[in-house]
Amino acid sequence: MILINLRRRAKARQSQRLVNGQTRTPGRAGPYVLIGPVDKLIEDLRARRERWGMSYYVIFEPYVDAFAPVVARLAGG
Repeated sequence: MILINLRRRAKARQSQRLVNGQTRTPGRAGPYVLIGPVDKLIEDLRARRERWGMSYYVIFEPYVDAFAPVVARLAGG
């Protein structure tokens, strides 16, 4: 799930209800949710690659356009 919004904490609390059984704030707790502006998403993706070796993600169709700037920046564009 990708949520791009400048109000990171508010969206994290809102999305917490979507993650069954997770007690910590999504986005900071594990690799399953990305929340924040483009710079923060890039920082989180790089940290997750370093920590967990993750380099492939599935982006759901409603979020593809919103995620495009992240892909462009990571690709050097």
